[in-house]
Amino acid sequence: MFITGAGMNGGKYENEIYDLEINEAARMPAGEDRFGVLKTAEDIMINQDMGIMPFYYYVAINMIDTDKWGGWHPNTMDYHPVKDIYLK
Repeated sequence: MFITGAGMNGGKYENEIYDLEINEAARMPAGEDRFGVLKTAEDIMINQDMGIMPFYYYVAINMIDTDKWGGWHPNTMDYHPVKDIYLK
């Protein structure tokens, strides 16, 4: 996805060593060796070059007394169907 010249590389990230690592991993069978190569490529892109960095985090502020109300559980989509919530 972040290989030089790739269609999904909207940030135009370029690193020759990263490209070589990704291409090598693409030709390897699944397993520990492949995982190691991908981990090296990830380290180059994220830690050394800072090719991507998050600048927005989703937040949810829910003010509910869970000692009083049941059926309310934190989840990644912050979805809480009213039909599942009940007074304890």
